[in-house]
Amino acid sequence: MRRFVRVPIPLPIQVKLPGAHGSMQNTIDATLVDISGGGICFAHTDEVLLHEKIIITIPDLPRYGTLHTEARTERCTKIPVFSGTVFHIGASFEDNLAPRQQDKLIQCIFELQRSYLQKGLRTPIK
Repeated sequence: MRRFVRVPIPLPIQVKLPGAHGSMQNTIDATLVDISGGGICFAHTDEVLLHEKIIITIPDLPRYGTLHTEARTERCTKIPVFSGTVFHIGASFEDNLAPRQQDKLIQCIFELQRSYLQKGLRTPIK
């Protein structure tokens, strides 16, 4: 049972993935698949290692602004698509968000969920 509701939102994000010897690679552009108060899922063309620290930046979240935080990769699922393969990478914020930041993020997610409901769309339950 998840602690937080996940809401699909296809937004561009920037991610720094782990590099060699504890360093971070250059920022890459990716696409957000969904978000919750406890983490995100994003699509990327390459597989990533699990339980590694990443740095994410999501600009222009409603009622939040820009979210910039560390997260930890928890899953990497291969998804076949028409043009080949993408990977859905799930990452947890763990304790990287201060309580005030997390509350603000949860308000953002509720706003996104309300907008889905107003449009007559159901939020998928995962």
